[in-house]
Amino acid sequence: MIMTDKDNLKYMKFLFLFSFIILSFYRSPFIFLNGRFLAEEATSHFVFALQNNFFENLIYYDEIAGYYNLVPNLFTWISTNLKIENAPLATVYGSFLFIILLPYFCLFRESILLDTEKKKIIGSFILFLSPPFVAEIWLNTINSQVYLCLISILILFMINLNVRQKIFNNILIFVSGLSGIYTCSLLPFFYLKYLSERNKYNLTNLIILIFTNIT
Repeated sequence: MIMTDKDNLKYMKFLFLFSFIILSFYRSPFIFLNGRFLAEEATSHFVFALQNNFFENLIYYDEIAGYYNLVPNLFTWISTNLKIENAPLATVYGSFLFIILLPYFCLFRESILLDTEKKKIIGSFILFLSPPFVAEIWLNTINSQVYLCLISILILFMINLNVRQKIFNNILIFVSGLSGIYTCSLLPFFYLKYLSERNKYNLTNLIILIFTNIT
């Protein structure tokens, strides 16, 4: 089997992505192996999830924070279905999914922002190494809203998407918009995107963000 330049580039991208995973584990092996609840994850969200059913937990919001945050609601509910010693692993790996999506989208999606392979690689390094390596928002669902906002910005610039990718993006915009104010603040930009490209996909993203802003 003859390897083409395209195949080599694809494998190199996967190697970059794998290196991000290894680098993450190298930075925090204890957290990946043992888990960790950070602040309100345990004192507010996990405690509420233990004491209430799935639906009640789904619509819970921390009055002190003052806004609704879907992601910790979902993953702390998953935590309640695990043994107590393993419960924090759900929020750690749940938040890591959004962290690793950043370099994945940079490397494997076509974009008018990252329009060359060099820009994709550099962009993946910048987006991975800067926000995730701030200790306060590292591996916790409370602050996954930061990563979700960055993911939403990448989605804003994506082009040549297939049907599955569009649906996945719609879901991510919905989750992001219900998990913090950062993504909600992108509404004007998604409105401009719809005005420039009047299609069902952009209209769906716009409607989702209108809904999450109202919520």
